[in-house]
Amino acid sequence: MRKIAFITLIILAGFSSFSQEMDPLVNSKKLGLVSYLTYVKAIGEYKMISLASDNQYKDEKFKERIISFHSAYNILRLSVEKLINQLSADLLVSNRLKLYKQMNSYIKAGTRLPSGYTGYEDLIKEIDGALDVLQIKTYKSTQGGFSLVDITGVVELVHGIITDARDAREKKVASLTGILKDLKLVKLGDLVKPEEGDKKESDAKSK
Repeated sequence: MRKIAFITLIILAGFSSFSQEMDPLVNSKKLGLVSYLTYVKAIGEYKMISLASDNQYKDEKFKERIISFHSAYNILRLSVEKLINQLSADLLVSNRLKLYKQMNSYIKAGTRLPSGYTGYEDLIKEIDGALDVLQIKTYKSTQGGFSLVDITGVVELVHGIITDARDAREKKVASLTGILKDLKLVKLGDLVKPEEGDKKESDAKSK
């Protein structure tokens, strides 16, 4: 019954203000940076796995499209790594959580960052854009995205981690950088395992 009620609410989300309220990405940002990056990691990896699990993934006629899938995932992964690596470095240099708190304020409420750190704002927009591009990737000629079942399933999977993110602001710098490191996206080669024949061919090329 609860699930049916939730689906009904989504269907009624034609009003822009309401649809924004139900947007899982927007909701993940309400908790802060760790929650946001947890969502990006979960959705990005899930989307790539779902594309690679499709039988069409091995079909030669989709080769160009599959290269596009890989490119979109790698761009998202690179954007997240740039953010996490630079933020970790800046936190370790200052040995204070002030920048992390400022990042949290920006993610939650759009509060502008200090002039020396506005590049992070561009990086967040870059990540949002890269995630959008990956989510609409499909084998069909028309653009697609997640179904309601897909998205709620992933959100439920990471709900515990997102809830725990409230406590991240109380962590020491070393602990926080460790948390951020764990939120990097998995390398494409580790996420999508090549077939045995493809692996031998790839190994031969690398020699």
